[in-house]
Amino acid sequence: MKKKLLSLLVVTILGVSFAGCAQNDSSSTTESNIAESDITETESESTVSESQSGTVYPLTINNYSIEDDGAIWAEKEQVFESAPERIVCNMQGSAEVLIRLGLGDRIVGVAGVFGDVDSDIKEEFDKIPMLSEDYAGQEVILGANPDFVIGRGDLFVDADYGSGTVDFLNDSGIRTYIMNTGKEGAVFDDFFTDIDELGQIFDVQEAADALIEQYQKQIDDLTNNPAWNGKEKTIAEIASVEDGNFVVSSGKGEYFQNDALQLVGLNNIFKDAPAYEVSNEELIENNPDVLLLFKYNGGPDTDVMVEELYQNETLQDVTAIKEKQIYVADFNAFYGTGGGIFNAVSNLAQNVWLSDTQD
Repeated sequence: MKKKLLSLLVVTILGVSFAGCAQNDSSSTTESNIAESDITETESESTVSESQSGTVYPLTINNYSIEDDGAIWAEKEQVFESAPERIVCNMQGSAEVLIRLGLGDRIVGVAGVFGDVDSDIKEEFDKIPMLSEDYAGQEVILGANPDFVIGRGDLFVDADYGSGTVDFLNDSGIRTYIMNTGKEGAVFDDFFTDIDELGQIFDVQEAADALIEQYQKQIDDLTNNPAWNGKEKTIAEIASVEDGNFVVSSGKGEYFQNDALQLVGLNNIFKDAPAYEVSNEELIENNPDVLLLFKYNGGPDTDVMVEELYQNETLQDVTAIKEKQIYVADFNAFYGTGGGIFNAVSNLAQNVWLSDTQD
């Protein structure tokens, strides 16, 4: 299971699990930021089943089903006769969003717990039954007797690591919600759509509006921070390092992650590459300023990975190696469907730009 977990995580970082997903416009970071008027417009368009007093059930939400082992996203409606009472989250980040919406007491199980939990919600998160630190299979998910399963799209598949297909879960009387942040081309608007629609589903619109406002302020603060505002460094992602060999992820199609990096002046040098994996020779030729690795519970020792990169003879002329600019981020924060990515890029920026100032 650990080997399969490692393989799935590397595939996710490489972006293969997003291949074939519904396409979004590759808007810039500035275009991704939602002004207050945009939020109002989005809400007015997506709350047809609401009144001023709250959600009116039955509520229909346009979401997705997943086909071809997570590669193809197809639109599918979810109809809610009432607010779900028993939630299972197939990824940690989904549980974090729900807790911030005041719904932690409805979560009866969480899986895919790969990273640290923010201190302000850790106590409540720790009360949630952990179905598995790794990905949880269909039997485990059903064993929690949920009426609602939420999380990352490529896990809604019929596989030993999968939550079960959307069609199967729906036929079993279980509503589903696939987070928009996991689809290819996702931008900040899609994350706000997730929060807004969850607010409708659970009739907690005020909490959803407040959470959107909180994240928008975080985005604005990152955008306008004078430490990196108007500056730029190039960055590349390393998916894995083992026995001196390394795999480079292009980040192709990961607009949500790439836009978040650009908030803090970090430009993914390979984001427009034609493939999900980049050759070692291309990494050396493009000479990024910064290299980024990801850590997760049960994964390889990232200190060892970093040292292997620093010692790799073929990389000695790469700026990131020469200037000791290799950093490690939390996998869940970047790929766990939640809002932890904004704290993650903030921490990364502090390291990148603070070390640059000190030098």
